[in-house]
Amino acid sequence: MANSSLVLAIVAEALFLRRLSREQARTSRALSAARGALDDLMRQHFDDWGLTPAEADVAYFTIKGFSIAEIAGFRKAAEGTVKSQLNAIYRKSGLSGRSQLVSVLIDELLNGPVGAEKAVGVAPATVPA
Repeated sequence: MANSSLVLAIVAEALFLRRLSREQARTSRALSAARGALDDLMRQHFDDWGLTPAEADVAYFTIKGFSIAEIAGFRKAAEGTVKSQLNAIYRKSGLSGRSQLVSVLIDELLNGPVGAEKAVGVAPATVPA
């Protein structure tokens, strides 16, 4: 009796591990797709805004949450240069700062392009209070 219980427990554990492995693979694929979608979305916005390659790099690092000092270090540039590039990014994009830059991308990734709901006649998603 003890042997059969042990065998059943091993089989149940194996099935559980297989299910976890499948879930992990599914989650990994979804995360990879989201990363690719965000990268594509950022590149499209950077092109639409007419950012130079240097400004696009600075915008990318800014979106990732790095400080001006860190970005300057990565790019081997002066902090004043990075600040100037950030000002150009905000001017070209029509945004006022880092939080708006991140917000535009995340909102569009989650809800589609701004104004798209009007174009296809779908009500915009509501945010719970």
